[in-house]
Amino acid sequence: MPRIFIIEDNASLRTLLLRVFHQLGHDVLGFSDGQEFLDALSRPDFIYPDAILTDHMMPSISGLEMLQQLRRNPDLANTPVIVFSAVDDDALKKQFFQAGAADFIVKGSIGIKDLEHYLGKHFRDNSESVTKFNPAI
Repeated sequence: MPRIFIIEDNASLRTLLLRVFHQLGHDVLGFSDGQEFLDALSRPDFIYPDAILTDHMMPSISGLEMLQQLRRNPDLANTPVIVFSAVDDDALKKQFFQAGAADFIVKGSIGIKDLEHYLGKHFRDNSESVTKFNPAI
């Protein structure tokens, strides 16, 4: 089952997205902002996602900053990141695509269940999923 990480600072929307994707049969995990996600990378039990859905405007670091840092991690360099933002700006979209975003979806332009289609286009094969394992623990 594909593992999707949802990075969204709006708790109500994050909860809704987690519930919808879980009901659609996905393994989901939510983060309240990009920094919380980046901090989780250092945990010894961190399990890498098959795709990431992220907001752009978040309190600690923006979705763009988070994506730029994420792309420096070799284990996440090819993980599809789909931006789901209220900001509809061509210059911003260009920045995200240059940083390695797989897709950019404007909130309100599609239904929540339609997001599965967009995410599904970008899933990497589950056999390539990587789990970070620390045998010392």
